[in-house]
Amino acid sequence: MGLTRREAYSRWGLIREIEPLTESAYKFFEWLEEQKPNIGENASHLWHVSFHGSQFPGDNPYACGRRALYRMMDLPRESPSRMLRASAEAGKDIENRIVIKWYLAGYLLTPPPPPIGDKQFEMEDPEYRLTSTADAIVIHPNERSGKVVEVKTRFHYEIEKMIMLCGGPLPAHVNQLKCQIGLAHEKGEWHVRRCYNTGRLAVKLGNLSNGNSVEVCPEHGGTKCLREETLEPVERGFLYYASRDRPEITWEYMFEYDPEFMAEGRKQLAMWMKWWDEGHLPQVNFSDKRFSHPMNWTWTKSKKMPDSPCEWCDFGDICRTDHREAVKRGKAIKLTDSAGIEAAEEVRSKYDLDLIRAAVEQRWIAA
Repeated sequence: MGLTRREAYSRWGLIREIEPLTESAYKFFEWLEEQKPNIGENASHLWHVSFHGSQFPGDNPYACGRRALYRMMDLPRESPSRMLRASAEAGKDIENRIVIKWYLAGYLLTPPPPPIGDKQFEMEDPEYRLTSTADAIVIHPNERSGKVVEVKTRFHYEIEKMIMLCGGPLPAHVNQLKCQIGLAHEKGEWHVRRCYNTGRLAVKLGNLSNGNSVEVCPEHGGTKCLREETLEPVERGFLYYASRDRPEITWEYMFEYDPEFMAEGRKQLAMWMKWWDEGHLPQVNFSDKRFSHPMNWTWTKSKKMPDSPCEWCDFGDICRTDHREAVKRGKAIKLTDSAGIEAAEEVRSKYDLDLIRAAVEQRWIAA
């Protein structure tokens, strides 16, 4: 039998039924996401209640305190396109599968991601309201010190540039990893159960009725070869890039523990905390010149700033509006006067900055 008319139209692409449904589903998903606070990926706490390691300032002179405070205010960000959402989800799945393989092989010091695990491993520094999750801390079977690994996926042509030494790691990724190495180093020693024959770490094998987990050697399937061992503090880590198109093609960059980098970053966090506690947006420039910037930077790339942090900022429109208001008043504006408040209330009717500030304070009182 031949094709029906509708079947023929479908073959020719004249009628589409599932694609419009899918497009509508993505739009509805993004609408649902807008209603939520910034939760993060498998994190134990809301992301907006702390400065996060993924935006750690380090020794970057153009790390933006205004962006950090907008994020802590849990202001809405522009929803990603369907392409960006799908690409990020595919990349995250690749990352999780790699980390799971490390876990099953007995190389993973930190908890595995879903579907085997639950929450990501989280480190914190309460003094600076800093938290950082880590994709993985791994250990080679013949070594006694773990290594932080931040797994990232990129398009294949970007990986090829790295392999040919025509490209390198993203500066934000470097800062994120170096922050994780610093916090992991400060954690000190690790106490583990490890196979004395193979060096593999014990892995969990289900749960008992009392809720306790059973740990066995991943190679021998029992416990007789396991022994308690103390590992030395973390001293280095790797940015591990995998191709989204061909995940077996990878490239990596090693970084060592940098105490000066951590100290410089904490100085900036201390300044940001002061602005937050006083309830004002950071600002040093009140010039009414055209294109003036609150931090005396440039809004886009320039000779002065080839890597302007404003180029892809989630809060650019809000920041410009707040800057104009601060210039008009001749002083830094309060967080409560930010244009972001109205923008947030339009998206989430129950948005309340006082409750958000209380959540931040409660998070660190508890810590």
